[in-house]
Amino acid sequence: MGVPAFFSWLVKRYPLSVHNLQFGQGPIVDCLYLDMNSILYKCAKDDNTVFKDLVIKKDFEELWLMIFNYINTVVNAVGPKKLLYLGLDGPAPRAKQNQ
Repeated sequence: MGVPAFFSWLVKRYPLSVHNLQFGQGPIVDCLYLDMNSILYKCAKDDNTVFKDLVIKKDFEELWLMIFNYINTVVNAVGPKKLLYLGLDGPAPRAKQNQ
């Protein structure tokens, strides 16, 4: 569900917390926390995916490979030194599944 306007509040209050990353030139980060819901949604809703009656036309292994590649790309760009936290919450409500 998220917190409304949290990102804009964060950027206004802490403007140095947002960076444009380039591989190998990112900031030194001890901990990286990823919201897996957005990653799962992006990989499942990719242009190659066709939703028909809530059935994903990608095979299971291809979807997991896309998810792992996406996580690997983010981790390699940021390079956390101590902790990588992958946050997942429970099953989505029916309205979100329909989306």
